[in-house]
Amino acid sequence: MTFDPPPHPPEGHDPELGHPAELEQQRSENLRGSGHLHAGGPRGGGGLPPVPVVLGAGGVGRGLLWALAFLLLAAGGWWLSPGDGFALLYFSGQLALSAACVVYAVARHRLDTVRLEEQAIVVVTRRGEKTYAWADVLEVSWQGSSWPYAGSGPVLRLRGGPFDTPGPNAPAQIAHLPIFGRAASRQAVDLLRRAAAAHQVPYTAKLIELINTGKRMPRLPGEPRASTRGGR
Repeated sequence: MTFDPPPHPPEGHDPELGHPAELEQQRSENLRGSGHLHAGGPRGGGGLPPVPVVLGAGGVGRGLLWALAFLLLAAGGWWLSPGDGFALLYFSGQLALSAACVVYAVARHRLDTVRLEEQAIVVVTRRGEKTYAWADVLEVSWQGSSWPYAGSGPVLRLRGGPFDTPGPNAPAQIAHLPIFGRAASRQAVDLLRRAAAAHQVPYTAKLIELINTGKRMPRLPGEPRASTRGGR
């Protein structure tokens, strides 16, 4: 009588440990339990939070180009203007003043940024950090750079008291970032819109202008008055 030898175990297989697929599954469960997940993994499993979006970084060069363009236009207007061309001289002076405002904004806010994190909006300036929890944000907007060209930045309407700024009755710009030009502003607005949508916070274009011109109340249409008096 002959006996067939037992089948040779697959490479990497240990009868005392189990099948390789089972080993891999057990290894993954161990890693998940110990918190060694890749960035962006679920918070409940100990994973790292998603990388925050940063607004305002890298806008210094564009701002200086704006200032240079204003100065060149001012110099051209001054050179082309006749001796009594008051209107053109006045226009050249305004351009020179605009260039000075841009340079001042870049020098003052060149290191300012806004981080759109998972739980909060963090404003970083030379004075320190200020945090606005997404849970307290009622509405979001964006204020573009206009005269005196002090810089662009997010506008927030927050829960709180009726006299808080920013607050439920007074949306306010929370940062002046060195963001100049339509393309850069459009990109920043798009990132802010997406972050607000992810947290189910409404975005309203030109919110401060709408309120200042009386075209809209501080609260959203249909929003109860209680939400503008503080409380959750």
